[in-house]
Amino acid sequence: MTGIFKIIKENKTEVGKNWNNPFISLEQWCKLAELSNDIIVKNKGKKINANRFAQDFFDGYIAFFTIHCIIKYATNERMDTKFWHIVQAFFMLE
Repeated sequence: MTGIFKIIKENKTEVGKNWNNPFISLEQWCKLAELSNDIIVKNKGKKINANRFAQDFFDGYIAFFTIHCIIKYATNERMDTKFWHIVQAFFMLE
């Protein structure tokens, strides 16, 4: 998620030109990216349990950003693995 935050932060104008999501504004998306990055930085090096992870990354609108990042990671880094198939089943139903 930190990688996507960095891309958004450094290329906000370019991201804005291609933004076509009618459900969330670019500003809201940037705030969710920043929030997720802040959580990661704050907890770097700490053990995090499943409950804390769920609270931090799946509570409220941040879940949209978290799911987006999981889908991007699975598609770009883990294609044709069991992880990718699980992500398909959970989030990318057609």
